[in-house]
Amino acid sequence: MRWRRKSSPPMLTHTHVRWLGALLISVQLPQAYYMPAWAAVIGCGLVLFRLWLQGRPLLERERVLARLQPAETDAIDRGLSRLLEVFETDRQERR
Repeated sequence: MRWRRKSSPPMLTHTHVRWLGALLISVQLPQAYYMPAWAAVIGCGLVLFRLWLQGRPLLERERVLARLQPAETDAIDRGLSRLLEVFETDRQERR
């Protein structure tokens, strides 16, 4: 009896990623008015970053992703948390 190798699922093509990005942005834009500004900007920014990254050659994509070391992502997380605290306190003061 021969064992078959499981084939890996096909990767998304550039066209698929662009359409998914367009759909994500089109869903986020109507909600942007009701969300905090930082959430709308970060959400759209992540989609645009992914679309930009998809247009790069594979080796350049790996270099860009390798630059995002855990220490840097922790600093980004701390910065975003601090930004969230500032917006929350500002919103509470307005009430």
